Amino acid sequence: MRIIVPSLGRSGTASSMKWLPQSGRPIIFAVHEDEALSYEKSYPNTEIMLLSESCRRHTGKVRQEIMRQVRESFIFVDDDIRISLKTV
Repeated sequence: MRIIVPSLGRSGTASSMKWLPQSGRPIIFAVHEDEALSYEKSYPNTEIMLLSESCRRHTGKVRQEIMRQVRESFIFVDDDIRISLKTV
């Protein structure tokens, strides 16, 4: 199962990438064309899926476009999820 991470403006700062690679699953960033190169450089071990400009800044439209493009099992993960463990 693939992990798809819709992202905008977080190339190099997506906090989810501090823990997502440990999943061992393929990670795909869904980004707009003007940010694709930056994401490729920041996260070389991921794939890039291009999104159309018509869905920029519309979360629902982004998800719909991804679901139209991908024909296999996947999960969405937000790009800024932080995980911390605390001992008590």
